[in-house]
Amino acid sequence: MRKSSTPHTVAMASQSNNHLTATVAYNGIHVIDLTTSHPVSSYTVGPQTHFTCPSVSRVESHPSGSQTRNTYAVIEEAPDMPSEQEGRTIWVWSDPLERGAVEAALGQKQAFQVIDASTRSNPF
Repeated sequence: MRKSSTPHTVAMASQSNNHLTATVAYNGIHVIDLTTSHPVSSYTVGPQTHFTCPSVSRVESHPSGSQTRNTYAVIEEAPDMPSEQEGRTIWVWSDPLERGAVEAALGQKQAFQVIDASTRSNPF
C-alpha cells in the first residue's frame, strides 16, 4: 500500500445538521457544532494512524424518534491493523443523540473491511 508523504488535515461540513467533521492527521476526528464552535464529539486515534480520505458524519433518524450520528473514517494505516487491510478498513463511531440536545453519548467504534470484488471467485 502506498503511504502518503503529506498528512491529511481536512474538514468537511454538513449543511443538514449544522456540524463540521474535521479529520486531523496524527490526532483524530472532531465533530464541531457550527453555531457554537464547540466540539460535540472527538475520537482520538493516535499519532500512528493515517487516514485515506476525509471522514464524514451522518445523522440517522429512527422510527422511535431517536437519532444517531455515525462518523465514518477510511483508515490507511494503524498500529494494530494487518498490512492486507490497510486502506480497506472503515472505522465507524455511533453516537446516540438525545432529542433536542447537542451533546452525544460516548461513541462506540466498529471496524469493517472493504472487500475487493475482483479477488472473489464467482459462484455462478
